[in-house]
Amino acid sequence: MSKSTRGLFDEQFRLEKISKQNDPLEKLKAHIDFEFFRKPLEEYFIKDKE
Repeated sequence: MSKSTRGLFDEQFRLEKISKQNDPLEKLKAHIDFEFFRKPLEEYFIKDKE
């Protein structure tokens, strides 16, 4: 398997490794509802494409 080929569980293993290193995004996720930002961001990027 070459370095550019990803295995079935590579993404899961990568996320687990980051979690074990105290991922700051996991801490933020516990306090911030990121879905709140979805609609404004989607509207912004859709306008940007037009």
